[in-house]
Amino acid sequence: MKKKILFTSIGSLVGQNILDSLQGRSEGLNLIGTNSIANAANNFRCNKVYLVTEAKNTEKYINELKQIITEENPDLIIPTRDIDIVLLAQLRKKCPEIYDRFLIGSESFCHILEDKVLSYKFAQKYDLPFAPTVMCGTSEAESLVNQMLSKYGFPFIAKPVRGYGSRGIWIVTTKKQLNLILKEQDYAIQPF
Repeated sequence: MKKKILFTSIGSLVGQNILDSLQGRSEGLNLIGTNSIANAANNFRCNKVYLVTEAKNTEKYINELKQIITEENPDLIIPTRDIDIVLLAQLRKKCPEIYDRFLIGSESFCHILEDKVLSYKFAQKYDLPFAPTVMCGTSEAESLVNQMLSKYGFPFIAKPVRGYGSRGIWIVTTKKQLNLILKEQDYAIQPF
């Protein structure tokens, strides 16, 4: 019997990369995907794909995933977008009988993964490589960014702290741009 793997957001870049890596190697697998966009490029390379609500509609999305999991009974459940990680951690609590099938950590750890500044602090704590990161909108932001500027120079990348999918990213190439972005509350700065 083939092992069933359920991928959330299979039309995402990560989902597509996973499917690419499984190309020609999925003989013993039954690949099941979910996606909120019906015509996402190539997402039908799975054996079955479910159209689901967008993840930002949290409760409905979780309920739809729970129904799919009940129906399909996958051996492994893999998130492919940042936004899915915390939601799957919440869903895992509602499914104790299959708790170990979710390829995620604890909900508290998942919150660290969805926040670039918390991820940076976690990486520093455990001596893991991670781009230096400064939270904008704080009293020490300007001083810390000036230190990065003297070490790395321009350009910088300004990212939403909790963003995903490369949305809302800015390339900062001047001091004027840098001063503007430093006032933003929900952005982080990293060397390019």
